[in-house]
Amino acid sequence: MEDDDSKDKNISAFRHAMRDIRPLQQDVRAPHYKPKPVPHARFRRNDEQAVLKESLEADIDDIETGAGEALHFHRSSLGRRTMR
Repeated sequence: MEDDDSKDKNISAFRHAMRDIRPLQQDVRAPHYKPKPVPHARFRRNDEQAVLKESLEADIDDIETGAGEALHFHRSSLGRRTMR
């Protein structure tokens, strides 16, 4: 173990070495929390692509029939695709 005299010398030497030291500025600090990521709709893009794909693959006659007959007029001798 060190004796009291050597401890005093060590403390004295440390203080002498630190005599011109100034504390660091602590104005700017890192935030103590981690910012949360921006939320994104996980399935939105897949849903939109599925609807687009479904609309392109659907039969045009089925789509027209779903709109209601009152919206369309054609002669009975002409097919629906001919009018298109």
